[in-house]
Amino acid sequence: MNINDFVTEWNGKHCDMDGMYGPQCVDLVKEWEKENGWTISHGNAIDYAKGQVGFNFIKNTPSGVPPIGSLVVFNSSPYGHIGIAMPGCNTRVCTVFEQNDPLGSVCHIKNYDYIRPSCLGWLVKA
Repeated sequence: MNINDFVTEWNGKHCDMDGMYGPQCVDLVKEWEKENGWTISHGNAIDYAKGQVGFNFIKNTPSGVPPIGSLVVFNSSPYGHIGIAMPGCNTRVCTVFEQNDPLGSVCHIKNYDYIRPSCLGWLVKA
């Protein structure tokens, strides 16, 4: 599935892919993985920075830009935060499709700087 179709399908809705803990940021990412036929990852958002089967983790650098569709991991809480990279990412702003930031929010597109919350890096399909 391409990112535009995925956003059209989920934008403005909650995604509770696993039916546990309500709609979390990882639920949307797991749905993205499922829609693309990838192995569905496990754990909290912060766990994605430790690597996932079938993905390569790329650490954030001052010149790094996550490719569209990659899984962007932020160190924003003990559980972290994660979203899907969208067009518009550059070395100053990271645009992601996400949910639950702010807490309880539906799926939406949001811009982050790479400082707050701290962008650890992104996963790309191996």
